[in-house]
Amino acid sequence: MPGVPAIGEYTVCEINRDFLTAKDDIDKSAQDSYCKILGRVYPSIPYQPRDSDARNSQGEGEDGGPIDEDADQLNTTDSEPSGFLGRQLENAKTLVSTALQNLLSQNSHGAQKSYSFQGISWHMHRHWVAFIGGQDQVFVHDFEDAAPRDPAVLANDVHKDIECVEWRPSAGSTLSIACRGGIAIWSANYPGNMAPVRAGVVSILGTPNRGAGARWALVDFLRTGSNAPVTALSWSPCGRMLASASKHDSTFTIWDVAQGVGTPLQRGLGDISLLKWSPTGDYFVSAKVNGVFHLWETSKWTSVPWTSAGGSVVSAMWSPDGKVLLAAFDQTTSLAALHFAGKPPSLEMVQ
Repeated sequence: MPGVPAIGEYTVCEINRDFLTAKDDIDKSAQDSYCKILGRVYPSIPYQPRDSDARNSQGEGEDGGPIDEDADQLNTTDSEPSGFLGRQLENAKTLVSTALQNLLSQNSHGAQKSYSFQGISWHMHRHWVAFIGGQDQVFVHDFEDAAPRDPAVLANDVHKDIECVEWRPSAGSTLSIACRGGIAIWSANYPGNMAPVRAGVVSILGTPNRGAGARWALVDFLRTGSNAPVTALSWSPCGRMLASASKHDSTFTIWDVAQGVGTPLQRGLGDISLLKWSPTGDYFVSAKVNGVFHLWETSKWTSVPWTSAGGSVVSAMWSPDGKVLLAAFDQTTSLAALHFAGKPPSLEMVQ
């Protein structure tokens, strides 16, 4: 068992069953140990949402007067956050407050709603992170470059009501963004290596990183055929297929991304909040907000339904061999483990 932190120390993290502790904010011993073990320390990421309440599109402050950039950046005191720093803090508090309100809000029947936070995605093979930085924009940070740079900003009119982001496996630098009416596919462009754009799609360039970083371009937009926001995404392990669903639609769709063709599965599976492909690609799980979830085999797309007494599935993880599904629920602290007893495409399971 890990040792208990000494009195006056606080736990920074746990690595290899050992607690890394610090005495105060200026104690750098934990950071040095972290860097020595894992080889990298990620910095804090400041960002300014485009739709900040502190300014509007006319360049006016909250009182209607013009904004003085220099005064804002210098007008900070120890007693009260203001100016540029104050706006950053207020934006952070607003985002956290909104998330907490959503988690604690109740519907008209008094039942607690289930929310799945999918607003951030780490690249599988690179030190890249993408996250939703505002209602209609996504930030991409590259931690591999030694020179500090501003994040790339992916924003356009097609990005309405962004719900989740997910990197494409085995595709280098492709990011999927779920929004109202479909999925935007962005790819990084480098000098001499331009990403192909699907015929009929108007390519849009995102804001580039400062320096010699990638220039991101919108290369495809997969339209769902409805105006409902896409609220869940999951790539197949090979990166060829993409599953998408909406809490507000009765289907979920399997996309052949190379062809831009989607196949909807219409079986009364509305209100889907979570999708997850197994690491081997043989199985797939879809979960609804009412606690029902389906386990699928992907050769003929047959499924078996399961019902949980612990509420809706809020998170699910597959074992590396794809034979065990571990699920967490919103009304219990217990985890459920489902073991596949047979070989694919068998759906025989033991709990």
